[in-house]
Amino acid sequence: MRHNLSAANMTVADLVKVTVYLVGEIDSTARRTAFANFFGTSAPCMTLLYVSGLASPAFRVEIDAIGWSDDERR
Repeated sequence: MRHNLSAANMTVADLVKVTVYLVGEIDSTARRTAFANFFGTSAPCMTLLYVSGLASPAFRVEIDAIGWSDDERR
């Protein structure tokens, strides 16, 4: 995600909405720690959804993010 944001001259701080899709049980403490480490103090509005499956049975997490910036360099 950081790579994609960087390609658009954006950072995690430019994210305004994140939707996380999870399959199965994922340790909630580890999840919260991972999100806190990634987003820091710039956590966007977030929706967390448990789903029965994703595009591949091997996938357990999918993240959809929307960012916004008024930077005219893009």
